Amino acid sequence: MQAAPARSIRILIADDSPELRRGLRALIESRPGFKVCGKATDGAEVISQARELKPDLIILDLGLPDMDGFEAARRILQSSPAMPILMFSMHYSTQLVREAHKIGIRGYIEKGSSLDILFQGIEAVLTEGMFFLSKSRSPYDPH
Repeated sequence: MQAAPARSIRILIADDSPELRRGLRALIESRPGFKVCGKATDGAEVISQARELKPDLIILDLGLPDMDGFEAARRILQSSPAMPILMFSMHYSTQLVREAHKIGIRGYIEKGSSLDILFQGIEAVLTEGMFFLSKSRSPYDPH
């Protein structure tokens, strides 16, 4: 009798760039045990998809067209306070990282970070840890 395959980690990607969504999906799904369960192009869609799909993790862009990623995260976390969210943005500052942490976002990574950094962030937020990466590529403690 064969053992049942391990359940895949289901990830929802929210970014307004179709190219980034496609590339991120390909990278994530190249790793065994990871599956992209949905995509969203704006804040309203990520909120709806989060409720409908109940992903294990949301990778969320800060610069969404109809509302910023912080507002989308606030709304998601109101109904699902334990939802792991990893902010993935080209915008970075200590103030943005502090705001993310204050909202309840568990991780913040700059776009353009290495694949190793991305997967370290994913693993950290999935295990109820935190992962905030500074521009110098060193972990940042938002406390």
